[in-house]
Amino acid sequence: MEDRRAYLSLLYDCYAGALTDRCRDALDLYYNDDLSLAEVAEHLGITRQGVRDALQRGQEQLEFLERSLGFVAREAAYKRAARSILEKSTDEAVRAEAEKILAL
Repeated sequence: MEDRRAYLSLLYDCYAGALTDRCRDALDLYYNDDLSLAEVAEHLGITRQGVRDALQRGQEQLEFLERSLGFVAREAAYKRAARSILEKSTDEAVRAEAEKILAL
């Protein structure tokens, strides 16, 4: 469950701008602020079921965007490649460029 939560948080960081305000707010409060469904409902002035629906729609939208665009997976692949370069290279110029990639 924690891996899924972390994955959805990454997707949120990448694609939040494409979500409706309600889905974005519900996801932010639930995943980033770690509020319960009841706390999110109180904060947004909607029912717990409304929060659950917004979370479900938001998660589906985030996963659809990642399947379609793949930005999160691509970034992870770049970082894996940069770490591999750091492990294998002794050339300081190459290592410096790999560090730049990791810092993005």
